[in-house]
Amino acid sequence: MNAFQAHCQIIKMQFLEPWVQSIQNKPTEDINMLPEIWSKENIGAIIIDDRPTPQLRACVLNTLLMGMRRWQVSVYTTSKALDAMKTLFKDLEPFVKINCLEQTDSEFGWNGYNQLLKNADFWQSLDHDKILIFQTDTLLIKPVDFEYFKYDYVGSPWAKNRYDSHSFPRYSKTLNRIEAAIESRIYCNSVPDGLINGNGGLSIRNPKLMAEICIKHSNKSPSDEAEDIFFAQHINSHSRAIAPPEIVESFCCETEYRGTCGAHAAWRYIDARDCAALYEEHCKHVMALVEASTTTTEN
Repeated sequence: MNAFQAHCQIIKMQFLEPWVQSIQNKPTEDINMLPEIWSKENIGAIIIDDRPTPQLRACVLNTLLMGMRRWQVSVYTTSKALDAMKTLFKDLEPFVKINCLEQTDSEFGWNGYNQLLKNADFWQSLDHDKILIFQTDTLLIKPVDFEYFKYDYVGSPWAKNRYDSHSFPRYSKTLNRIEAAIESRIYCNSVPDGLINGNGGLSIRNPKLMAEICIKHSNKSPSDEAEDIFFAQHINSHSRAIAPPEIVESFCCETEYRGTCGAHAAWRYIDARDCAALYEEHCKHVMALVEASTTTTEN
């Protein structure tokens, strides 16, 4: 378990699970009002995963909370994982909907994920004007301003050509200190030049536009091309609501934390101090939202 997963599990047990219990105890009339809210906003949140783990549940609960109950979360999984997934979320109806994919592989995997999202049929099956896609290595740090949903595609910015270097101590066989080993890595090396918006792990999308791009271009996309790179290369020529750089940079981070709404695998790239700031900010918003949604107000 890494630090990110540990943070998620602590938040889950201390705040999110008690919050779930509290909203389940709300009057039936309150719960029945939620579908009306979802229909009005016509925004959904989806995750595609075949691993029914505590990390997945933590991620789904956090996404529900940060959506302030304005969206339903749809989990798409394989037939092999369907029963276990239903068990994992059996206490969360109607907030979480489990959907079975027509998937024959024993494991879904990276290739299956990309092929699914580059298929127009998937996008045409979604009954939302806009959706939030998230993964188990993503985190909504604070509620997402609905202004972001005006745009057709918003993802975290790619840090093309950015690199970092780290020094690691080394010792000889006689345990004498010798010169340090320097390891460097270049970020986003596979991303074509000129693409900024953006990584799809945590992203806002227009399903109709995604389907349109798939219909016109997916037959030319290599099977190993990542779906977010595929869409990022075509979005500007199809969209009339292109997210400006400042929107992209404020929505989600990956390699640099700047007070964004969310993060995608940021713990792999940013230093421990920024990770701590990110987790602290997330914890503050979780505590405030849970308190606000569980406090009984007398009229």
